[in-house]
Amino acid sequence: MKLNIKERLMTLGLIPEKGNIITLRVVRELSNKVSFTSKEIKDFDISSDETGMVRWDSEKTKDLEFDIDITEAELGIIKSELIKLNDSSELTLEHESIYKKFVESV
Repeated sequence: MKLNIKERLMTLGLIPEKGNIITLRVVRELSNKVSFTSKEIKDFDISSDETGMVRWDSEKTKDLEFDIDITEAELGIIKSELIKLNDSSELTLEHESIYKKFVESV
């Protein structure tokens, strides 16, 4: 699946912190795939401020998408989290592109 930096951050924010052992193993793998490498952090000037807001050089990443190999199990977990947010009317405009990719496009 192709995800830009913002979508990767949004996906990381959807990964559940609790679950059964199988879910925890799946989300650990997903987190590793979606997280940023040291090289990406340096190359794209990714940083966070004192409030936790993550920033990056948008000029360097304009139109840049990363091909992330997401398994069916990983897809199912993120899709489920997005559907929960949708059902409880808690989606934001920030979620729109990943909702489209994880829920509507599959």
